[in-house]
Amino acid sequence: MNINIDSIVRSIAIVAVGLPVTLSISNLTDATTKLAENTLKRSPYSITIEELEETLTRPCIDYFISEYDSKLEREAKNSIDDALGDGAKYKALCDFIL
Repeated sequence: MNINIDSIVRSIAIVAVGLPVTLSISNLTDATTKLAENTLKRSPYSITIEELEETLTRPCIDYFISEYDSKLEREAKNSIDDALGDGAKYKALCDFIL
């Protein structure tokens, strides 16, 4: 029986180099697939938060940059009240949104 040592060493070298590359590519593909699936499966909580952020970002910016008891502050509070109802804690809400 004729054993070719060069061929065996070459095969081991190819496996030693190719296996980590193959595993890293498959792991990257798997991670990308999981990220895409998680993006598609949004919870009702995250959907509600995103909608509130879209609605309240501008009023919260106006609230923070306005002077105390100014027209801009009152308009910002009115916008927040329209979205959530009366009695919101404006500073805490805007801290959360921004």
